[in-house]
Amino acid sequence: MQHYKAPDNSLHFIEPEFAHLLPAGSIPIPDEEAEALRPQPDTSALRAAKLAEVRTKRKGILDILAGIALAAQLEGDTATTAAFLVVRQGLLDITADLPQDPDALEVEVLTRYAGIVAQCTPEMVSAFAQVVP
Repeated sequence: MQHYKAPDNSLHFIEPEFAHLLPAGSIPIPDEEAEALRPQPDTSALRAAKLAEVRTKRKGILDILAGIALAAQLEGDTATTAAFLVVRQGLLDITADLPQDPDALEVEVLTRYAGIVAQCTPEMVSAFAQVVP
């Protein structure tokens, strides 16, 4: 199969014996040129959807952790209460300075979640069950 470029810069990928079916003036081009001409996908909508998902999960985690922290505070468990403050701030900052690429964003968020979980007390870890395998 061969790539062809039509006069309007549209791309076609067909067997050479069917080239006569292409728009008049179409010329064969190498694969590299075809890739350069191919429109790049707009990833902003996918990135926005991934960020929305992160924010939704974060809210659920914060809600669970707030309950754990309240119980810890009422019981006088200062270690869990202090850890909650650190973990809470990490969660609030989780969407800061993320990569533009949606796949890289997802990897970075999971890496950040893992770092946040590492700062949790054992009681707090269960709040992350939905995001950290």
